[in-house]
Amino acid sequence: MAAFDSQDLAANRLRAHPTIPPSAALASVDDGVLWPCVFCAFEGCMWEDDFGTEKQLDDHLREEHALDLDPICQHMLRRNAPDALRSVYCQTIAAKCRGQPPIAGSSLDRTALHSFAEATAGNNVEALICWSCGGIHPYVAEVAEKGEINWYQPLQRSDSTGELFFLGQPLTTIIELLGLQNYFSKYDLVAPGQVSLTAHESFQEWSLKLPGLVDGDVLCCPEDGNSRLQN
Repeated sequence: MAAFDSQDLAANRLRAHPTIPPSAALASVDDGVLWPCVFCAFEGCMWEDDFGTEKQLDDHLREEHALDLDPICQHMLRRNAPDALRSVYCQTIAAKCRGQPPIAGSSLDRTALHSFAEATAGNNVEALICWSCGGIHPYVAEVAEKGEINWYQPLQRSDSTGELFFLGQPLTTIIELLGLQNYFSKYDLVAPGQVSLTAHESFQEWSLKLPGLVDGDVLCCPEDGNSRLQN
């Protein structure tokens, strides 16, 4: 029968050293060997992947160990969360590790440094600028779905009708909301001296043009640049 407590699960179902891959031994912790990025901590399970991801670990836990983890998930407030199984799994490992001295060595260090280097290589870490408000947020490819900002293809064509949509909305709707002329009708004249914005600013760097419209200029953040939106 499956355990309903992470401490019981840790004591009865995990390996003695759950932070060491099943193909490695405690004696090799200081050998400087590059251990697999992801592996399973359950006793008797030899699953590991040299360059695996958290998603692959999630899939493995769901396919092979749901019977052990799901009963505990049912007592969580977030029982239906996509990462519920992994949350219980990680807590179970933490419970196991709290009962023993911490394991340290060059093999662990090398694996951690390798994962960090992979996660930060190339364009995996960027500072993206919101095209609308100009807010800057960090983007890390490895956990992009958890971030506040992401790459998005704004112009997309409907598969059924061929109509162009911008951010999921018809172009005419976007013009009503964000159109440059609509903005001028409300804010071109600035009180108290009724100074005209268009008399001092062309807004060329503040706008982009939606295709197929006579008046398709949309107001956007100048720091982001039109080319970024049109690519």
